[in-house]
Amino acid sequence: MSRLRCVDELMMQLVVARGWSEELDPRHPVFLDRLRAAGVDVLDVYSSPDGFRTFDDWIASYVDTIVELVPDREQPLRCLGYCVGGSILIGAAELLRDRGYRIDYVGLVDARVETTLQRLAHNIHHRAKVPRRIRLRYFMRSVGAPFDESVRQILRAWVSARIRTAGSLFTKGPRFLRRRREAAWPVLHLSYSAKLPPGTLPHHRYVARESVELYGDPSLNAAGYSHGGYVLRIIGGDHFTCITDPHVDGLVQAIVDDLRDPLSIWLEVDKGQRRPAPRSDR
Repeated sequence: MSRLRCVDELMMQLVVARGWSEELDPRHPVFLDRLRAAGVDVLDVYSSPDGFRTFDDWIASYVDTIVELVPDREQPLRCLGYCVGGSILIGAAELLRDRGYRIDYVGLVDARVETTLQRLAHNIHHRAKVPRRIRLRYFMRSVGAPFDESVRQILRAWVSARIRTAGSLFTKGPRFLRRRREAAWPVLHLSYSAKLPPGTLPHHRYVARESVELYGDPSLNAAGYSHGGYVLRIIGGDHFTCITDPHVDGLVQAIVDDLRDPLSIWLEVDKGQRRPAPRSDR
């Protein structure tokens, strides 16, 4: 492991919202250990998705846990989330601010938003058992900003998805429709059934280079959810390898550098207001 520059002699606390259990994502605890080795006092927060009916209810459980673990609302609160943990954090940070916390840093590691076309291409709605009314709502939203997908594109992708489903039913039989739910189903169901709230706080986004190439958008379709502006850091690897060797050291160093002065995001002023302008470090 390469030598990383530490935050400072006094360890700075970073609340990390983890969306996956250690059994489903054993890479994440290793990533947190690397942050600790760089001098960051990591507070790992995880709430099982079992038993929650909506994504908002799941987010609220994280907020309650953080409030219990960090009762001092006078100290700056700095938070980080990877993957679905980033989506959770966007909503949780807003609720924490409403409860009187001073949010100085919101870090999102490869937090993505799939368009309708991407969801249909990967059969996500079927895998996550997303209710049909929510699918329809998502389709309608995709026609406008920020995705701007045409009705023709969506209908064509929907027909292609139905053809693939019919082919699987023909080759695998009825058991295809009755297939067992995968272990990750609760996370997929809650996150893909959610209507993500816009974030009004500034975000530090760390995006894997191969994810940018895959999505064709440096923000991974998530810029529309960063109403408070964002700083963009391009990191090595893809969605799965960016938090492992050999790319994790670059990610950890980028996070450490931002933790040193997270409020520098406010230095770029837009129209005289305390509002950051998006910028990118490559």
